[in-house]
Amino acid sequence: MADAAQTSTLSVDSEILDEGTSSPTTKKTKIALKRTRKSARLAGGPAATTSDASVVLTLMNRITKLENFVIALSSKFDAQERLIKELTPPILPPTNSLTANPPSKKRTCALYADIVKSDPLATQVSVRLELASSLRTLDEKSVVAVLENLPDNLQGNQSISDNNFLDKLCASCPLLPKPVLNFRVKCVSPTVVSRPTKVKFSSQSDRDTFIRTFSKALREFADRPAAKRPIRVRRDMTRDEVTLLRSLRNKCFEANQKAGEIRYFVRDLEIVQLSNPRPIPSYNVSAAPGQSA
Repeated sequence: MADAAQTSTLSVDSEILDEGTSSPTTKKTKIALKRTRKSARLAGGPAATTSDASVVLTLMNRITKLENFVIALSSKFDAQERLIKELTPPILPPTNSLTANPPSKKRTCALYADIVKSDPLATQVSVRLELASSLRTLDEKSVVAVLENLPDNLQGNQSISDNNFLDKLCASCPLLPKPVLNFRVKCVSPTVVSRPTKVKFSSQSDRDTFIRTFSKALREFADRPAAKRPIRVRRDMTRDEVTLLRSLRNKCFEANQKAGEIRYFVRDLEIVQLSNPRPIPSYNVSAAPGQSA
């Protein structure tokens, strides 16, 4: 009877183990369970029951899942580590020029330069201050737009005409946000025909809306001022950005002159090709756009 009961138990256990026996891990579990039963028989202990076999099988399956989970995590960590190494730029050692010359141009004292040479922390602090200053500048410029080629009498009372123009333009187009301040930029060159006009808004959202809507509003404006060049608007830029802008405009001007039509234009700091080129206006022939400002 004992042999029959044991045979019945083994057959039930085999049915439990046969679920999902296609994986190598389950086969290992089956072998381990058989070894456990054999050890119990040799030790003279009672034969394993169906519930005992279920508990052992459950534990082995959990162990197997944990092992697979650890392997998957390890593979994921390795992939992330490789990705981090690819995206992280190499850290270059500080050069002599960086150590000798701090980023801030205001600090030219010989004593400070000697301190920088002996203390790299001074250079790191200067770099951070320079970065903070740049961030403040960008934040200030984020609410300012620049009007180019707006007629200018080059006199001190030009702000009155500019205020009247902006008030009437914003009143004619409800979508155009009204600026809180505007002023002309001082230019050193005596050949400047029209000083750029900076227009400040209460938020960056209003500034962006003004830039997007200005051209259409100006075309539909009945009292649009006559200008030698097209009146256009852009965001306020840093000196480096303005230098790049002028270079891109020169390249576009040369390419358009070579093509005999307006095929390219500069949008922000990107050159864009028109799908439908336009004829070159007469005011575009003598000089590159934007050179007067």
